Amino acid sequence: MSYELKERILCLDLGGARIGAAVSDPFGITAQAVATIQAKPHYIDEIGKLLEKYSATKIVIGYPIETSGKEGKQAKSVKSKAEAISKQLNCEVELFDERFSTKQAQRIMQSGNVSERDQKNVIDMLSAQVILQSYLEMRSVKNKRNERIIKGVVKLMDDNKIVLIGENNEEIEFMVDDEFEFEGAKYLVLCEDEESEDALLFRLDEGDDGEMLLVEVSDDVEFDKVSKYYFEN
Repeated sequence: MSYELKERILCLDLGGARIGAAVSDPFGITAQAVATIQAKPHYIDEIGKLLEKYSATKIVIGYPIETSGKEGKQAKSVKSKAEAISKQLNCEVELFDERFSTKQAQRIMQSGNVSERDQKNVIDMLSAQVILQSYLEMRSVKNKRNERIIKGVVKLMDDNKIVLIGENNEEIEFMVDDEFEFEGAKYLVLCEDEESEDALLFRLDEGDDGEMLLVEVSDDVEFDKVSKYYFEN
């Protein structure tokens, strides 16, 4: 199997006192925590040094929107800082939902028996690593979406398989990799066979005649929300 080299991404978790930093590997698959910067004057210069050190061409910044999805005071502050970073470093900056990153980082440290004193030293950059890993995984899934299938009637099979019957009565068999509920709807993660690395996200709906319809999630907003929930749970 071959992998294509990609441009590295620098991820930042902008805290009030400290800024955690993580970078992607050259293939855009994994994230690594690399540094903690003090949030003092000229901190953007320190970010610029990290960009140069790791040859990164893009910055992803954790966006602390509220659990309701609204932009609060902290999120507005981060957005303002992101704009300043982008302007001063002349670099592409993207905001990415970080609502659950700190809790995930804390669970990782607790499972690794990291002392409370050491936790304070690594929590920020580990949070940046969690944010970046979620971003890389979501981008990977999004890039693999297969838009040839829009919707079809579901035919249930044995052995965790289903057959999707399209509008022209063509039948395509899928393996059910996972299923879950989100905001009152049921979603399925499907792949064409056990060895396939491509996963497709579908929503299970009911047709006018009561038949079960499997609809591929093609709306970017819905896809991002559902994928974010799936990867974090």
